[in-house]
Amino acid sequence: MSKGLFFFTIIEVAATVTLISCSLYILLYKRYIQSKIKRGCLIGKNLIETTAGIVLNNFRNEKRLWKLNINSLRSIDEKIDQELKMNNPDNITNNNDLIFMLGCYLGEVLRYSIGAKWINDKNAKFPISMKLKNGETIMPFERIKKRIKNGNQESIYDYGYVLKNYK
Repeated sequence: MSKGLFFFTIIEVAATVTLISCSLYILLYKRYIQSKIKRGCLIGKNLIETTAGIVLNNFRNEKRLWKLNINSLRSIDEKIDQELKMNNPDNITNNNDLIFMLGCYLGEVLRYSIGAKWINDKNAKFPISMKLKNGETIMPFERIKKRIKNGNQESIYDYGYVLKNYK
């Protein structure tokens, strides 16, 4: 086997392993969270915080800028763009696991960065909206869906930046 062909094969294997590890990660995450929910260990805000922590650790492994600050929201945009290269927007918005994971992360960044607070919903297992200091209500999961459907014009980073500087 020539050096060029060998190198190309290594690249293909690495790309395949990356896709498998991402899919495996989502599967393991889903099973872990579901088992905790069934046992009543994760409900409400604890579910949101745990999910955001899992997302944070996973993307740190991908060497992305993932910290609980507004700048890290660029990584959500990058992740969505990466998904859009492989799937159409309708398929991605039907992936509730991805939307839930990214929405939890977005919400936790906004909680730490601008003081937004999760609002408990009696009809849901976890909060789906947040209240800003000025009294406005925002919906992080819906914002993730909007970004997927409308593309870069609905940048998650820009959204966070505006909310942080909005008075």
